[in-house]
Amino acid sequence: MKKLITALLLVAFVFIIGCQQPTELKAQLDKQSEQIKAMETQINDLSAKIEQLKTDYEKHITDFHKKAQIPVKAAPKQVPPAPKGR
Repeated sequence: MKKLITALLLVAFVFIIGCQQPTELKAQLDKQSEQIKAMETQINDLSAKIEQLKTDYEKHITDFHKKAQIPVKAAPKQVPPAPKGR
């Protein structure tokens, strides 16, 4: 019975020690999470800039290009002369 309890404690001890993260791995994970947060901030900033560019472009198109379109009168169609028969 003592051997069984000793073996069980030894297995539990090895399991607990083996499941702990190494400190360098934890440091890498922390560094990566900081990089991810920085990238998310950059993505949000870029998304806002893209939306602003879209609205500025649409405003430019409506202000300068849609107003400048002058309706052009259709030129009368020219009908080729009918061939003269022999």
